[in-house]
Amino acid sequence: MKVKICTKCNKLLPYDSFLKTKNGTYKGLQKYKPSAICIKCIEYYDKNKTCTICNQTLPKTKKYFGKRAEKYFTKSGESIAYSYKSACRTCENEKHAKYAHKRYHENLEESREYSRYKYWKNPEKSRAKTNEWRKKNRHRLLEKDRKRVRELDSSWIASSIGIPLSECPEQLIETKRNIIKIKRELGLTHSTKPKRNTKN
Repeated sequence: MKVKICTKCNKLLPYDSFLKTKNGTYKGLQKYKPSAICIKCIEYYDKNKTCTICNQTLPKTKKYFGKRAEKYFTKSGESIAYSYKSACRTCENEKHAKYAHKRYHENLEESREYSRYKYWKNPEKSRAKTNEWRKKNRHRLLEKDRKRVRELDSSWIASSIGIPLSECPEQLIETKRNIIKIKRELGLTHSTKPKRNTKN
């Protein structure tokens, strides 16, 4: 019995486990050879797909993979074929987020102007979208606030004084920052004081 190794699962299987593919003609007769991938692997990869970035195998559905359109020309004219992208949605989103973050900081003024334009184009929709995002990412917002307090961010210091950052003098912010640092060293701030025991 003839056997062959599947290129996907690397198993040694008989020829019956592979599909027959055309391999030219010999003396007017059609020749066949077994496919490189076994039938089980073909059925598995018809329903699943492996991400090229994270190497995770996921179901081949819109939930996990985005679709792309490719144009090609036939005798009847132009046609469009749809296929799934090579990277999963999670990896694609991370890639686009990094690119958007880099592009935003490279062109800061243009990006801010575009954000203002998008906001005032439909303020109600923008507010609803922001509120929805804030509800889903409360832990991220809390961590961001804690980081601002830890690092003594200028905007946080200005808000604690009660003056907008644009109107608050830099010297006043620096003075307040030094006062908070001294209080932390002496253990006089709320973050360094021991918690009270409310239990009787």
